[in-house]
Amino acid sequence: MGEPKKVALNKGKEQKVSGKKNSPKAGRLDKVKRFLRGVKSEFKKVNWPGRRQLVVYTGVTFFAVALVALIIWIFDLVLGWVLQFII
Repeated sequence: MGEPKKVALNKGKEQKVSGKKNSPKAGRLDKVKRFLRGVKSEFKKVNWPGRRQLVVYTGVTFFAVALVALIIWIFDLVLGWVLQFII
């Protein structure tokens, strides 16, 4: 009873079949569980940054965003003056 049954398929191949019913919901639930287990195992492999590194990277990101916003603002201002002069 503990061993799965073997069912013959095309071309002499065999497939193990458990005694459980194969309903669509049960299959999806198993797939979701397997996916979440995979996600958990991948998260364990991640090299998470320390607090200091996280603070530094956050500061660099804020600075880069502010710099790009300043460049866009200056470009918009200059383009506005040029268009007012032309029109």
